[in-house]
Amino acid sequence: MFNIKNLCTTALIICLFQNLLSQIETKSTFFDKKIIAFGEASHGDGAVYEARKELIKEYKKYKKDSTLNILIEMPQSMCYAIKDYFSGEIDSVMLLKQARYFGLQTTSFLDFLNTYRNDSSIKFYGIVCFPPILRQ
Repeated sequence: MFNIKNLCTTALIICLFQNLLSQIETKSTFFDKKIIAFGEASHGDGAVYEARKELIKEYKKYKKDSTLNILIEMPQSMCYAIKDYFSGEIDSVMLLKQARYFGLQTTSFLDFLNTYRNDSSIKFYGIVCFPPILRQ
């Protein structure tokens, strides 16, 4: 469904990201870092996934032959599901059923993954920062 707010947010985030890259003296100062954190607070907004794609595209241009490990807020078990999806063992319906978080149960997330489905140099890993819940 077309949503002008999401479209404008996507355009704004991508413009801000491109502006950030153009202001960095050399891209090597940005892409030579061991960890590049790119957070989000919207959990599933398509604009965030579009901005991540732009970041990854720029990284791949700069570091042509390197492997890129992507950490996403999700259980590691979801990464196994992504691996199964990429290999064709499960379909997109099953993949989204295995997602526990709302932001992973979206077509935006699926579109993001499909961008890298045939790129073996990109690996996905899950990281969850929730403290354990103690029951009384």
